[in-house]
Amino acid sequence: MSNGSASDMWKALEVILFSTTEPVSSYQIARLLEEGGWLQGEGKITPGQVDKYIEQLIREWGGGNRPLTVLKIAGGYQMATRPEWSQLVAKLQEDKRSHRLSRAALETLAIVAYKQPVIRPDIDAIRGVNSDSALKTLMEKNLVAISGRDEGPGRPLLYRTTPYFLKYFGLNSLQDLPDPTELATLMGISVDTNRETQ
Repeated sequence: MSNGSASDMWKALEVILFSTTEPVSSYQIARLLEEGGWLQGEGKITPGQVDKYIEQLIREWGGGNRPLTVLKIAGGYQMATRPEWSQLVAKLQEDKRSHRLSRAALETLAIVAYKQPVIRPDIDAIRGVNSDSALKTLMEKNLVAISGRDEGPGRPLLYRTTPYFLKYFGLNSLQDLPDPTELATLMGISVDTNRETQ
């Protein structure tokens, strides 16, 4: 959508700043606005004009008691929260860190995802170490669940991923999993691709 009105250009500027996770330069912003057709008239804007628009945006946000501002970092601009909201942001980051998975948990989860249903001895054989702790963590996070017992000796427990696993990784179904060899390369582990995923 690009009708080039001034209000749409301002909205586009806010969207750019909101969407980026890294500082974005005046030049990059100018190029994005031009290519997107968000400018009036000739459809040209200079990095210097972008700087002035962002200074005005910072003033407007400051006058409206908004919790957001724009910072100039590493030669670019990035949206940020004002210092008075630092405790809330720190708590949010702390909560995010507590949801991260260890390398052992990620390795175990990858094996379960591609081999399911799978028994723990098979997981241990692939990883080369005991996976009890990693499986416990994954079950606590509701990413893996027990799905019955194997028919083999001792009838060991079978593990498979949960529906929450799909949500956690933004997948529609197990068919959306990346190619096992690509995943193995990214993680630096060996994944046996001879068995089919189920």
